[in-house]
Amino acid sequence: MVVVTCARLSIQNVDNAEACTDNRERSYPTRHESWLLMEERAALADGIEPHLRYVGFEARDAAALRSVHGLMEAHADAFVARFYAHLKAFEGTRAFLSDEAVVQHLLRSQRAYLLSLFEARFDEAYFKHRRMIGQTHFRIGLDFQWYVGAYEQYLDFTSTV
Repeated sequence: MVVVTCARLSIQNVDNAEACTDNRERSYPTRHESWLLMEERAALADGIEPHLRYVGFEARDAAALRSVHGLMEAHADAFVARFYAHLKAFEGTRAFLSDEAVVQHLLRSQRAYLLSLFEARFDEAYFKHRRMIGQTHFRIGLDFQWYVGAYEQYLDFTSTV
């Protein structure tokens, strides 16, 4: 968020000048924040159904996920421990895991996320929560390569269980 005092607007910010009629401070979202807000509004207006169709997710896929929920739950703690050991092995992710209280919270959250995948309730609440997690990763500066790369751990886990 960029805070601008109207009296201090420079010539480069003249596009915001029409909003200023006095010297009060005003907050303007950055270009990225504006994009995220517009994208979220559009995504929520369309719902999650178009995305599920895009990735080819059908009722039989949800049934298949649910059918192995118990198996995944039996191995969830081992997976989550391995997952965070993997993250701690790399400087780019280790920096976010220095506080043990945060790590313990993340272990519980990651376990819940893993099991939620096998509950296969991909509804608006799931969609909004995943967007919030992605935005949190962006806000704290977690590079996208680490976030997306971590899904390889999920693929490896699910293919070996």
